[in-house]
Amino acid sequence: MGMPGTPSSLKWLINKQTRFAGQILQKQDQLIQLREQMAVCKKEIAGLQAKQLQIEAVMRMHEIKLNAQELRPIRPHSHLSLLGHGGLTRLIYATLRGSENGTATTRDFVAAVSDALPVCLDPDQMERVKVRVRVRLCIMAQRGMLTRSPNRGPCEPCSWHLATERPRNP
Repeated sequence: MGMPGTPSSLKWLINKQTRFAGQILQKQDQLIQLREQMAVCKKEIAGLQAKQLQIEAVMRMHEIKLNAQELRPIRPHSHLSLLGHGGLTRLIYATLRGSENGTATTRDFVAAVSDALPVCLDPDQMERVKVRVRVRLCIMAQRGMLTRSPNRGPCEPCSWHLATERPRNP
């Protein structure tokens, strides 16, 4: 007589138990990583607090007295600048200079930013770059630095040129 097979109900229980064991191990690894990150954050906080105390000590020596506790904290930028301070504006100008007729589309600017970055961007990062480029172009237009050409159609990208010149015909 042979050994009877494992019943399906027991197989299901074994499967569930091993999957839970794997999830527990994964969460324990995450917990270890979070504890390490927490330790790093605590060291960074201690360093920042020491620097803040130094600034407050210098502020107390100033002739105009301020209560540092009454000053509202400024939150840092959540996304660092992609190309450094002013880099996007310089890249926009360089793209316009390099274009044939002094105009470039929003897609051209996004492609130039993508080419200028040292790493390949994932789709979420690329979407963020597109938004940043559009926002910067609109700000430059509001300040009179650029002019948006009328769209040729609903699916055509916006064309931009310097506000001081008209697009040149090729």
